[in-house]
Amino acid sequence: MNGADEKNVPGERPQIAEIAKLVLGVTGVAILAISAIVLIAAPKDGFEKASQLVFNSLLPLLGTWVGTVLAYYFSSKNFESASESVERLVNLTTEQKLGQMVVEKEMMRFPEITTYEIPAGKTTKDVLLTELMKKLGGKITRIPILDDKNVAQYIVHQSGLYKFIASKATAGKSAADISKLTLQDLIDDAELKNWISNIVYVSEQASVADAKSKMEQQTGCQDLIVTKSGKKEDPMIGWMTNVDIGRLSKA
Repeated sequence: MNGADEKNVPGERPQIAEIAKLVLGVTGVAILAISAIVLIAAPKDGFEKASQLVFNSLLPLLGTWVGTVLAYYFSSKNFESASESVERLVNLTTEQKLGQMVVEKEMMRFPEITTYEIPAGKTTKDVLLTELMKKLGGKITRIPILDDKNVAQYIVHQSGLYKFIASKATAGKSAADISKLTLQDLIDDAELKNWISNIVYVSEQASVADAKSKMEQQTGCQDLIVTKSGKKEDPMIGWMTNVDIGRLSKA
């Protein structure tokens, strides 16, 4: 059982306190009983020597027992408190560090970003999934879909795209039918539409801490588009992913 588990065991601290009380109580009673027996059985002419022997023998024993129990109890409690303080300090330091980072300096910029631009006059019905697949592979596992004004509309993930195509194949679609599937077909899929459109938008001057918080508030969000003002209608100037945020949080 690790430290986090031990801390969360209900009633463990009261049990330790009860054990400490029990040990101290039994020890005290035992010492008093032994002392009484020795002193009562001692001859009158040797009473002073017997009492001195009892005092010299049992007092250190009493001190050792009490010291051991109290040291264990309080050192364990202090260790827990210290661990909690360090954990709070680490979390606070991470948030403070991210709060000092500006999205503009940490985001990916063009031409680092592989995108697909829908030509003017075209729609999502004109974008074949086979065209998107050509851009995916190797380190490129997701691509933003932009309109002709560089406004980010969707972000297609390789795993989601392949899952969609596989579902069509298992449903009996022929290779010819699959080759005709478009981005609109992907959008019309209830599950994947929420995935490819699950994007948050922030301004380039936002802190990474604010960006991280905004992503966490939107369940399942893995992508963050950066625009000049933070509005989704503005052209995309940068991009951050959940992987980027995680890397900066651990750095």
